Amino acid sequence: MQAIVNMLLSKVKKYNPDMNEAQIKTRKYGLEILIGELSKTLIYLFVFSLFSLAGYFLLAALIFCTIRLATGGLHARSYLSCLIVTFIIFAVILFAGQYFELSIVEKSIMLVLSLASTILFAPVKHMNTAHKNLAKAGQFKLISILFVIFWSLATYLLKGAWSNTAVFAIFTEAIMQPLGKLFNPTEKV
Repeated sequence: MQAIVNMLLSKVKKYNPDMNEAQIKTRKYGLEILIGELSKTLIYLFVFSLFSLAGYFLLAALIFCTIRLATGGLHARSYLSCLIVTFIIFAVILFAGQYFELSIVEKSIMLVLSLASTILFAPVKHMNTAHKNLAKAGQFKLISILFVIFWSLATYLLKGAWSNTAVFAIFTEAIMQPLGKLFNPTEKV
């Protein structure tokens, strides 16, 4: 994967020879994230398609990832550990969404707890996050809250396993927030 990033980065540098070292590092980090996340998503999509869960995975990924973009959460230390941990997270979300029938009261409690977690913990700092200053952190908190509210309301429009999967995706990301506060590295060592 690093070879692909380096090849793409050399093309970027070729067509933008005036970039400074900080800009090159930013582009490299962006390419690493893009290629890493794309490859993981394609792997998950392939595996969950084998179990006829591709639609549920796409719904869970859409909800989980849009909330996570603003809230942050627990980060793994390597690509492989991220691949495995994230696969387990999505497998749990999909399994729970398929096999646990939630009542309106249970859904509402899980969604209120998710909103409370977001209010208390978002945004979660990590050494690679863009929201290191207070003004940006406040913006990310507001965006996080709005995403959780939006997706929470959307779960009431969905039925059956679709609704349950959506609730478990929101709730799981909410759990990742305090875990990220506890375990994420916040400074480069």
